[in-house]
Amino acid sequence: MRIGLVLPGIIAVSTAVACSEPTNVPREREQPRIPATASAAAHVVHVASTDRGIMGVFGGVAVYGSGYGSAVAFAPNGSRHLYLLTDRGPNIDFPAGNKGFPVPSYNPRIVKAHLSGDKLRIDGEILLRRADGTPLTGLPIGPGACGSTGEVAFRLDGTVIPPDPEGIDSEGLVVLGDGTFWISDEYGPFLVKFAADGRQLQRLTPCNGGLPPVYAKRRPNRGMEGLTITPDGQWLVGVMQAPLENPTSAGVRNVSRLTRILFKHITTGATREYAYLLDDPTLQGNSEILALSNTTLLVLERDGNFAFGSPPSTVKRVYEADITGATDISVLGALGATPIAGAKTLEQATVAELGAAGVVPVTKTLRVDLAAAEFPHDKAEGLALGPGGMLLVTNDDDFGITTGALGVMLQKLLPVTNLVDFVEVWQFKLK
Repeated sequence: MRIGLVLPGIIAVSTAVACSEPTNVPREREQPRIPATASAAAHVVHVASTDRGIMGVFGGVAVYGSGYGSAVAFAPNGSRHLYLLTDRGPNIDFPAGNKGFPVPSYNPRIVKAHLSGDKLRIDGEILLRRADGTPLTGLPIGPGACGSTGEVAFRLDGTVIPPDPEGIDSEGLVVLGDGTFWISDEYGPFLVKFAADGRQLQRLTPCNGGLPPVYAKRRPNRGMEGLTITPDGQWLVGVMQAPLENPTSAGVRNVSRLTRILFKHITTGATREYAYLLDDPTLQGNSEILALSNTTLLVLERDGNFAFGSPPSTVKRVYEADITGATDISVLGALGATPIAGAKTLEQATVAELGAAGVVPVTKTLRVDLAAAEFPHDKAEGLALGPGGMLLVTNDDDFGITTGALGVMLQKLLPVTNLVDFVEVWQFKLK
């Protein structure tokens, strides 16, 4: 059984693994998700599990077949069924900015599901595939390629895994009325269109003219983390997780507050860009974006901490961002452009310098404070809006694993209870 946290007006719906496991592998138990000393307004609900299986056990650490909380979207045409998205697959940090992959053959995928009472039921999967129909992997695309992160992939035994030139780090998801999908790929960043059966149809990059060239300066593993579409179906809207390292990381990383919201017209290819200022540039940054109208968007901004961890989570906020009156920075932020006094790029400028140059960012209004609601997970990453203002929030559980010392894989456990972290769907009434 899985246990979720419920607050007034909030429903936690979760999935978990219920299968035969080695005795040395942590598994779910019927016990409270939160300590007894937590908010008096909180109470506990038991939620039935869904079997997602174990892909492998490595040194007593189980890699679970979950990981599908990186994005969530309602199916089109009024359906209440859901599509959820995995990222590139289970991985841990290795030295020198590289990655260890316990299951290198993993294929990123879209998971089809639906809500039934307090359960999330899995209905099927769509593997992401190359144009020739062969499944994609999530392995790094290799040095020198457009959008390369510079990462080298390793097996856990330290042997090198060859790069995959078409590898995908899927993060944001849009479902169109004809059954096709658009996915934001954090590697490039790229925007990739897939057919209903998962075959790749189109890939827009900063190198082929599909995206502004300046986006090639994204910070590795802080690329286009979220993707949505305007209600008129005309504009794809992506949000960068962190400021571009423009022109380099020096003086920008963990300093600049300016992240970019990109509008990309599906038919004409035109682009518009707006500045979104992070609350704190030292945190994880933006995790998702969701269009409410053609001018208003929800942006999920977060830290990387657990609610009951040490330190505890303090920033997991869903803001309403309004582009009305904001500056279209497309003409200011071209590759190599230094439109700020002192020959600075947009990312090098302070907030005061941006204001002096007449750059107006989007406005931000807090709509949901997940930390205050004691959302227990470290990675809130998916947003979807259903009928009656039903806002769904999902988490990325990292397939139940995390990094200890570099190159050491550990079980990803929720603090206090020591339960293995799994994907949950939280529901809020958005007024």
